[in-house]
Amino acid sequence: MSISALFQLIQANGSLIIILIFAGIPLLIGSAAANRSVSTISDFFLCNRSLGTALSFCTIYATWWSSFAFLGSTSSFYTQGPLYWIALGWNVLFGILFCVFGKPLWLQSQHRGYRTPIDFFHDKYHSRHLDMAAIALMVGLSIPYISVQFLGGGIIIEMATNGLIPWRISALLFFLVMILYIWSGGLRAIAWTDSLYSVLIFAGMLLIGILFVHMTGGVEATFAKLSKVRPESLHLPDVVDGTLGAGFWFSLLVIMPLGELMMPQIWIRTYAVKERRTFHIMPFLLSIATLAYLGTMLAGNAAAVLEPDYPGASDYILPAMLIKYLPPVLMAFIICCAAAACLSTANSQLHSISEILTLDIYKRYFGRKAPEKHLILVAKGFILVIAALAYLLLLFGNLSTIFQTAFLAFSGVIQLAVPAVGGLLQKRGDARSALTGLLTGLAVTFLFSFWKPFVFPVSPGIIGLVCNAGLYFGMSVKRRGKLLERKAYGKMPGWKAKMKPLWIAIIICFLLMGGPLIILLDHSGISIAHIPILYLFVFALWIALCILTFIGWRMRWGDEKE
Repeated sequence: MSISALFQLIQANGSLIIILIFAGIPLLIGSAAANRSVSTISDFFLCNRSLGTALSFCTIYATWWSSFAFLGSTSSFYTQGPLYWIALGWNVLFGILFCVFGKPLWLQSQHRGYRTPIDFFHDKYHSRHLDMAAIALMVGLSIPYISVQFLGGGIIIEMATNGLIPWRISALLFFLVMILYIWSGGLRAIAWTDSLYSVLIFAGMLLIGILFVHMTGGVEATFAKLSKVRPESLHLPDVVDGTLGAGFWFSLLVIMPLGELMMPQIWIRTYAVKERRTFHIMPFLLSIATLAYLGTMLAGNAAAVLEPDYPGASDYILPAMLIKYLPPVLMAFIICCAAAACLSTANSQLHSISEILTLDIYKRYFGRKAPEKHLILVAKGFILVIAALAYLLLLFGNLSTIFQTAFLAFSGVIQLAVPAVGGLLQKRGDARSALTGLLTGLAVTFLFSFWKPFVFPVSPGIIGLVCNAGLYFGMSVKRRGKLLERKAYGKMPGWKAKMKPLWIAIIICFLLMGGPLIILLDHSGISIAHIPILYLFVFALWIALCILTFIGWRMRWGDEKE
């Protein structure tokens, strides 16, 4: 296309200008972050462990909510009914686990100087084989997840520009922009850009629900019409990818929060927190932010009414709806919100993987005496290489849907939770038990993910996790005569008592949101104002969990004096 034609298109379509501005803002933020940065490993990778509460929340929220949350959830509500509504539960659970697991991890990192997730495993198990297994798992599962982020972002840009910017070009543009601002300011630049992205993600997800449900006549009218057009969309599917529908619901409740917690970018953000009161409020903040899923739920159900027979891939039902039903400028804004969800996850993964490769591979085995400026250059080189690999996988790989890719990645990385929890509770863990359990859990997970001889009651990731935990703790008892050694850093005063609201919230999540009651409600046929009772029940539980996390926050405030 000629330059003159491009200029005419820009004049006629302000949406392209909005998209270009969106792509350019992170560069300005990266430049500002560079002025505050210093050439040290601690600053580039951990922002000198100085992330305050607000900045920590924004970067964790934006990192956690990927294209999976924005595009994938809308697609899931469109194709699989209320299955994704369990997101209200797993997001609350993620916030609670970030406090329960993250705070002790942060305390130990302060004492031991952990910089990467592998530092923790190395300190607890002293096993090179376990270190390498953890590195391979984190890096190997993160690269496809990065690719699928840009696949989603690239496609929506191509659709929004009516093919003017092909998805291969837009994905490459996003890669280049992201590399530049990560190079400029490291974690500080990422956290600052994530602050913008988090606002866009939250606003965009709510906005699409408001807009599309308005087109169908309101919430009550949407569900009334849906019961006539696609009544199956109001119930859990019987079978999902070889797993019972109710079992898959429960699997999501376990795998999604625990899998995200084990991702390297969350470990890095845990280490980078400035003060421990951040962990106290995080469950409440993340619970409130989950309200955004109300928007994608309404948008997905409205799409099933407006476009019940959409011929394309379900992942792209949202951009198709945006282009068809919204004015160009508003459409471009929401497209940018969706792209923010893709970028905010990919930038964190690129950064965290480069840290692992730089410090746990290069520095440990090849450059023990390398100066910090040299290590930063190596890290920037790894960022470029990883981005190139992710882009090549995007071009030539056979990636599945956003939902399937994310779920498979989380099902694999969740196996690290067993040695992580075991290591956190012990001064020294049993390396052989940890490695045997981890490899067995991974083998079971991936075997049954691709080979499905029968319908499973739960997803393969849960089966692998059970095998993993059984071997780890069983072998630990057999080899050492006891389950756990003494804790690494003693007791935290008042921990058990003050944690009671959060433990209650965890129990509610599993007993009510993941139990047989969900099956009964799903098959009851009861509705209020045409809204199925299942939706209303889970929403009411979410409100109760928000209250409990608020109480937990207030009870934990002031703990820093202990």
